[in-house]
Amino acid sequence: MKKIKFILLSLVMILITSFTHSSNISAEKEKYENSFPQGSQYERGEYDSRAHQPLAYNWSNNSPYNGTDVNNIRWKYRITGMNSFLGQPVIGNDGTIYAGNMNHKLYALNPDGSLKWEYTSQESNIKSPASIGANNTIYFSAGPLYALNSDGSLKWKSQNKGFYQTPAIGKDGTIYVYSTNGSSLEAYNPDGSLKWKSNSMLGRSPLYSTGNLIAADGTIYTITGSYLYAHKNNGEEKWKLKLPEEIKGNYSIGLSGEIYITLSKKILVVSPSGTIQAEWDLNENLYGTPIISQKDEVIYVGGTKNLFALNKDGSIKWKYPTNNLVTLSPLLDNNGIIYTGVRNDGIHVLNPDGSLKWKVDLSSSQAVFSNNNSLSMDKLGNLYLFAQELEDNNSKSYNTIMSIGKTTDNICPTPTEGNGYIEWLEYKMKNGDLTSEEIQRAQERLAEDLNTLNKLAKK
Repeated sequence: MKKIKFILLSLVMILITSFTHSSNISAEKEKYENSFPQGSQYERGEYDSRAHQPLAYNWSNNSPYNGTDVNNIRWKYRITGMNSFLGQPVIGNDGTIYAGNMNHKLYALNPDGSLKWEYTSQESNIKSPASIGANNTIYFSAGPLYALNSDGSLKWKSQNKGFYQTPAIGKDGTIYVYSTNGSSLEAYNPDGSLKWKSNSMLGRSPLYSTGNLIAADGTIYTITGSYLYAHKNNGEEKWKLKLPEEIKGNYSIGLSGEIYITLSKKILVVSPSGTIQAEWDLNENLYGTPIISQKDEVIYVGGTKNLFALNKDGSIKWKYPTNNLVTLSPLLDNNGIIYTGVRNDGIHVLNPDGSLKWKVDLSSSQAVFSNNNSLSMDKLGNLYLFAQELEDNNSKSYNTIMSIGKTTDNICPTPTEGNGYIEWLEYKMKNGDLTSEEIQRAQERLAEDLNTLNKLAKK
């Protein structure tokens, strides 16, 4: 009887919360629309607003979530051979993890790391992360620009080819991507039709570039090796700037609209009008993208032996010694905790003052992370990344998708009407992911269970 009363009380509390939740659907809708902030300096694109992390680039790399404090590897998904996962994972609204590989395949993994589906591009390998647009459409480049449905079926692909970088999505759903055919910027409507194509640009954008960035005012930035271009959202060129050296395409936008670019040993600061504002010499080879804190505007960038934290004037606030390449650009969580990766060593997690909080030691497998990428984070704070690993005295090579966090945390348990339904419901309520249809079904289901338990309690 006590057990029945406990279950009854639990269901009553859930039912009350469900009704409260139902009466506030409009507030939840607003929450959905603002659930994944790209940062005030970026135009808010029509990405899937309910996704855990719908994009890899074209945002501040300041996660709205509290990161995990557990240095535990939850799972690994591995393939053998030399085909690498490049870029970083993106995470859909149901916790599906999407990862592109040099073997021409886009992988979709379930939250537990098992394979959900895979899609093979016939034209080319996949060298950059995907982007998740409205209606859970997955966009990626592999020769043509591809658009897939969430079940892995083809929605459309472009007739034009030469696309290898991550698609950036504008506020009206327009998809922007650089084409190596003619060195131009192309814009596509969500139905796959070509909207416009810019004039040819000087130089050639690196294949492993950050891709296009869209500023808050709608300006679209492209780096073509030794040039930085700015275009209007109709394809008209605003300006171009010859850079001091040819770069790999690592750049980001600051809170005042300025552009930060990683040079060999310097950070270059460019104004929104296309003039050079500053060059900060750090006297160390630099890697990855400069990441700007949304809270205090501290700038983080990795080098060959240190992770640097810079003040807004370029002076060094602190540097954290790594003794090897910092090849994963820093990811900041909601508390300002810094997550990064060091070649052949592991994942380092730092406090805002630069002290080590904890790390995941991957030195035994000599883990190598691809340059100009970062970690991804889900709503529970679990981390996801790509790595190349060696084992068995370097005789076996693996390309790995890895998740770090609490083993007991499932991103989204399978919604069923049987076992696990209550857990699924509680998870969805906690993260504000219940749709109006799910709320109605939950109310009906729990009302039925409550009535049954009342009858049992009276016996």
